Amino acid sequence: MTFGAVEFQKQTNVSRETLDKLQLYADLLVKWQKSINLVSRSSLDDLWHRHFMDSAQIASIIKDCGIQQPICVDMAVGGGFPGLVLAAMGVGQWTLIESDTRKCVFLNEVVRQCEISATIRNERVERINDLQADIVTARAFASLDQLLAYSEPILKEGGMAIFPKGQRHQTEVMAAKAAWAFDLTEHDSETGKDSKILVIQKVKRG
Repeated sequence: MTFGAVEFQKQTNVSRETLDKLQLYADLLVKWQKSINLVSRSSLDDLWHRHFMDSAQIASIIKDCGIQQPICVDMAVGGGFPGLVLAAMGVGQWTLIESDTRKCVFLNEVVRQCEISATIRNERVERINDLQADIVTARAFASLDQLLAYSEPILKEGGMAIFPKGQRHQTEVMAAKAAWAFDLTEHDSETGKDSKILVIQKVKRG
């Protein structure tokens, strides 16, 4: 069965207005994908499940963090996942970091046309030194060990890192524990049977 906008709305219960924004976002992505590699070609036919739903499932974790509209940073947003989807859903105050200038042009166009409240920064995440976030996230960007290193200067004390990971998540966790101490909660992913959403707090260098 195809998972499209209708199925997405049923699963997330987003408003019609939010769904319209996300539909326009999806249309823009398909259009821009012809000239910029925003997502893998193989995932285009399953865009709503592989990318939009995969991003949206993080919303419930953010809502349960105890902070109303937390300051959130997506450390390498690429085509906009997960941060831009969550911003469109009104979950958190988002700054989206992306080093690829062409992708930033696309992201700014989505923000403008879809009227999404989000800040796009065309920078490398390791050079960011002026943000303090309640929540950081990244999807399909780097190993957990590297993600924690990128997160360290950005994440507030008491903050939370949320990283969707695939079937190698256990290997990445073990490798990260060689250099870091942290509290870890694993959530089952709704979009991949062997995938997990790693929620990490109290991060310290080991």
